[in-house]
Amino acid sequence: MAKKLNSLQAIIDHARDLGARHGPCPLAVAVAQDSNVLGAVVEAHRSGISRGILYGCRDKMLRLAEEEGLSLDGLDIVDIPDELAAARAAVAAVDSGEARLLMKGFVKTGELLRLVLSKDFGLRLGGLLSHVAVMEIPALPRLVIITDGGMVVKPSLEDKISIIDNAGAVLRALGVAKPRVALLSMTDVVHPGLESTIENATLGKMGDRGQFKNLVVDGPITFDVAFSDFAALYHGLRSPVAGETDILVVNSIEEGNILIKSLVFFAEARFAGIIAGARVPISLVSRTDSLFNKKASIALGVVLGHAPERRG
Repeated sequence: MAKKLNSLQAIIDHARDLGARHGPCPLAVAVAQDSNVLGAVVEAHRSGISRGILYGCRDKMLRLAEEEGLSLDGLDIVDIPDELAAARAAVAAVDSGEARLLMKGFVKTGELLRLVLSKDFGLRLGGLLSHVAVMEIPALPRLVIITDGGMVVKPSLEDKISIIDNAGAVLRALGVAKPRVALLSMTDVVHPGLESTIENATLGKMGDRGQFKNLVVDGPITFDVAFSDFAALYHGLRSPVAGETDILVVNSIEEGNILIKSLVFFAEARFAGIIAGARVPISLVSRTDSLFNKKASIALGVVLGHAPERRG
């Protein structure tokens, strides 16, 4: 895709265009008796982005839909009252190709991911699964990824390699040919007492030597330098990502989660979240996410599913 998508609305619009050309993307929802999830799935269906296949307890879905004033017309309901069996059926649907996108419903993330990674299905690609938050921040003219603030608790150096690769694939699907990756630390130089600076310097050297495909990687980088040319100039730092960062890699799930939520609450950022690294994208939504963010998360999964890099 040649066109660069610079906003979440652009992602939604592109997913809608893909739906018009190829048909709405079949979306398997694991344990769909969740009002937050149902609202997002209905909205995406109305927009022609996806066609929801709802696995779970039919009676509970219908009751929730009535309470929320939602119409499930046009959506497929597969009545499986047992939650684990419903989740397993949803994963089987994407494994078989009946669905091309998986969405977490009223099921624990760990239980769903255990099924995704199970040898019973062919969804594991061999690398690490990681959470990718595509952020739309009012102060920036482009989308920025923050990773991993949702899955990997304390990534090792090896984990970070997969996290970087997963995020790079997502951003290339959004039209950024060679994303710039900043490895976040509290200082821009290596400090023997700060493990993150040592790890990130190693990864930065790997980037210098071209060990990351279609990515510019540098670290350690502080947050201000990642997004401010002036800060880099002030500190006398020369970096290929300074002021132009597309992907910000954090050092723990706590760090990423706090940063993402701070941007949402205090900078009015919006975001779409996806789990990357499996054969199909996995969409996750939180109860506190806005309906727009939930819809954008489904749209992001649809766009990723159509990316040439993934299809190849």
